[in-house]
Amino acid sequence: MPRFGCAEMSDGDFLRAFQDRDIPAGRFHHGDHLRLAWLLLERLPFNDAFDSIQRGLQTFAARAGNPAHYHETMTRGWMLLLAAQEERTLEDCLADYPETGNPLHSFWSADLLNSERARSQWVAPDLAGLPPISTRWTARRLSRARRTLAPMIDTLPLFPDAAEARLQPRPALSQDQENLGPRDALVVAIRRAAGLQQRPYQQNHPADAPDAAKRYTAKRYGDQLMSSGFTWTSAFGKGSGWLLQKIVNGLALSKISPNTLTFIGLIINIIAAFFFGYARGANAHRMFLYAGLILIGAGLFDMVDGRVARQTNQVSVFGAFFDSVMDRYSDVAIFFGLLVYYARGNRFVYVVLAAFVMTASLMISYTRARAEALIGSCKVGFMERPERIVLVILGALCDRWGVMAPALWVLAFLGTMTVIHRIRYTYLETERRKLVPAAR
Repeated sequence: MPRFGCAEMSDGDFLRAFQDRDIPAGRFHHGDHLRLAWLLLERLPFNDAFDSIQRGLQTFAARAGNPAHYHETMTRGWMLLLAAQEERTLEDCLADYPETGNPLHSFWSADLLNSERARSQWVAPDLAGLPPISTRWTARRLSRARRTLAPMIDTLPLFPDAAEARLQPRPALSQDQENLGPRDALVVAIRRAAGLQQRPYQQNHPADAPDAAKRYTAKRYGDQLMSSGFTWTSAFGKGSGWLLQKIVNGLALSKISPNTLTFIGLIINIIAAFFFGYARGANAHRMFLYAGLILIGAGLFDMVDGRVARQTNQVSVFGAFFDSVMDRYSDVAIFFGLLVYYARGNRFVYVVLAAFVMTASLMISYTRARAEALIGSCKVGFMERPERIVLVILGALCDRWGVMAPALWVLAFLGTMTVIHRIRYTYLETERRKLVPAAR
């Protein structure tokens, strides 16, 4: 049997973790490659399944700092071998997997398979022809793909009839689609399979057409823009993303370490906490305003450190660990500053509330970390760190209108609900998988 690194994950968790790029390179072994291919074959037609795994593995290799690790011929060869199987499960398919050797060597010579040409492009086998794709894959209806992937991909419209979708020609990928990540590439693949790609607008009325016809065409064009996601909010998001990428490019050129950016973010959060704690009486609104603006600056460093690490190929396990630790210190510093402010004002109830919110923020992170050590992924719950920081910033900027106090109550309630949600989710997952504790 091939080696697996994510065998404890359910199929859904495994797909989500791969699409969200949450699987460390050290845990993604050959067996996990085969499992990913099998799951995509179960959910998509062969060509679209291959497109998804091709882009996903290329992105995965680039994120791991070794783009040359991706092998085009091996990837497609394994996909074709798996698609030729009649077994109903991957376990049955791999029951006769050899203890030693590579099954692909039955079809390709070692010299050809290990050549640079085979790595960079598809090379047909030179020893024997590959078996044909099984009819169990070609006859699969696309509706199954939507039923399975709907919880993960919530932007897809309803599928048309699968038989009609197969008759539609597959449009070529645009340059933007070629650069998509694994999750977005999977969405595009399903859209292509179902014939849901947006068609470019074609102006089909003459210059002297009636005004009513022009208005109808303009309305139809506007509907197409809205249905394709072109809104003012999306335009703002794209503009912000462009500006953020320019900042990341500048920081990458400066050769600054991503860990240094993370530590600078912690220092800025501590400065914001100092303004919270220093606030008192008449200057409270002004100090809270300063603290809110400083937290916005700290949030910028939280957004760019990981991007800079990926762009400069400095992604590391320690970097992720260091970022998580610094985030916890930042949370404690912010709420400790609020605690000092309420203590100086003799507001005992809010001293306790700030301490409770501080504890809840730590427990949200701890329950996820502990759960993911057991079940692989635990991202349920609403009150993640970005949501907590946004609420604190809103409370600080709008403290003149008394918004901070209600924000703390919301943080306390939703934070506790998030912890309870994660505890329940972990309990259900451990019971479903029949996990047993490791020997001490």
